[in-house]
Amino acid sequence: MKGKLTEEEIIGIIKDYPEQSKFDWKMSLDLSSNRNKSELVKDVVAIANAHGNYEGYIIYGVNPRETDPIIGNAQSFDDAMLQQIVNSKISKPINFLYTESFIRGKTVGVLCIDSIQERPIMINVDYEVLRRGTIPIRRGSSSDFASAEDLQRMLQDPYKAEVMKQKALYIQKAIYEKAPLSHIVGEYLELMQAKNDANEITWAISELKGFSMDIREKVEELNVEYRRVRGYVSIAKIEDPGWSTLDQIRLGEPKYFWEFRMLMTLSIFQLEPLVARRSSFLQMSFPSKALVEQGFSENIETFKTLYFYFQPIEIERIFIGIKERILRKLI
Repeated sequence: MKGKLTEEEIIGIIKDYPEQSKFDWKMSLDLSSNRNKSELVKDVVAIANAHGNYEGYIIYGVNPRETDPIIGNAQSFDDAMLQQIVNSKISKPINFLYTESFIRGKTVGVLCIDSIQERPIMINVDYEVLRRGTIPIRRGSSSDFASAEDLQRMLQDPYKAEVMKQKALYIQKAIYEKAPLSHIVGEYLELMQAKNDANEITWAISELKGFSMDIREKVEELNVEYRRVRGYVSIAKIEDPGWSTLDQIRLGEPKYFWEFRMLMTLSIFQLEPLVARRSSFLQMSFPSKALVEQGFSENIETFKTLYFYFQPIEIERIFIGIKERILRKLI
């Protein structure tokens, strides 16, 4: 997407291009009311959904019918404000940029909408002129709602494949640059939703929210063996686990587990802080019946609470497993 336009480029676009599906000229931009904000959202979404593989523009503070089309906009706005207004009310973010230029003493706003968008983009709220579930699209110089034929064209759009390709590359880069794992999995979830991959959607949501009991029974099917954490189960509660923890655990009749799944209930957001801890052992408590449910046959139900001790490297191993799974899917 092109950055800020020069004065010559702005005037050239206004004079050379009439209003059409990807070009809209406005005499002013006023966001003082909710209705005006909803009109902005509708205009941006309609152009983003419009057919045509080139950038779209909405230029504010101009009137092509005048000899001098630059009439200026009375108010000034920044890109962050428009981004929040528009992207908070739609099904997926639109890639656009709003800039302002001072031309002949007057302010002109230029909203550039990238040619590569993941369409269709749907309104997801009822808000003034906006209706939830509708898909605005611009035809010629006016806005309408997408038909079944429009939707078919959008879904067959070759640029949709390009968007997914760029998203996959972004995720790979985020992994190699050691971005937060919650961010990586969140981006991966969006990509899988675009691909309609039900299994991967279920997996990504489970990683972000924690695996439910019914899903934990499908460890092999979902290929999440990396979630099995090695550690010690003990009846001994150690207030401050440290280097002497192992000796203390031994006093509590420990059992060493190679396939312990209790941490599957924890989400990535809960696991991330554990990696940052500078300690030799981490501690978790859980009811003894949970261990019986995992097939542990010894008589431990006499103890209401048991403690699980493991090293932070076990969480790091989970994170490596998640990243490897994503990379195998993308490469």
